[in-house]
Amino acid sequence: MGFSHPISFKSDFLQPGQKIVGRWNHRTYHVLGKIGKGANGEVYLVELNGHRLALKISADATNIALEYQVLREMSEKVQGISLGPFVLEMDDFESPKGEGGHTLLFFYVMEYVEGVGIESFCRRTVRSRLGL
Repeated sequence: MGFSHPISFKSDFLQPGQKIVGRWNHRTYHVLGKIGKGANGEVYLVELNGHRLALKISADATNIALEYQVLREMSEKVQGISLGPFVLEMDDFESPKGEGGHTLLFFYVMEYVEGVGIESFCRRTVRSRLGL
C-alpha cells in the first residue's frame, strides 16, 4: 500500500486530524490523510503510538470483514514469506453524521508500506524503456 504523496486525495469518510477510537479494541488512531480509494472503501494513513499504519474503512461490514479475513489467512498460510502487508486488527466506530445521527463504519488496520504511486511507477517505467 505504498503511495508517494499520502495526503493528495479529498477525504470523504475521515478528515486529517480526526481521531478514530475502535468500539471493541479501544485503540485510538490519528488520521494523517487519505491515501487511496477503491470499490470497497477508502484507505487512510493513520498513526498509532508513533507508528504509521494504513486503515481501510467502509460502511459495508461484509466487504471489510472478507478482505480482512483473506489478508489474515494469507499471512497464516505462507510462513517465512511476506506476500503483503501485516494486518493488525478489525474494528468499527460510530461516526457523527448529520444532526444527532450516527453511522457505524467498519475498518481494518494494516502495515503501511512506503513506496511509489502507480502513476509515478508507470511514468518512470515508460520513460526508462523509451530512453528518456
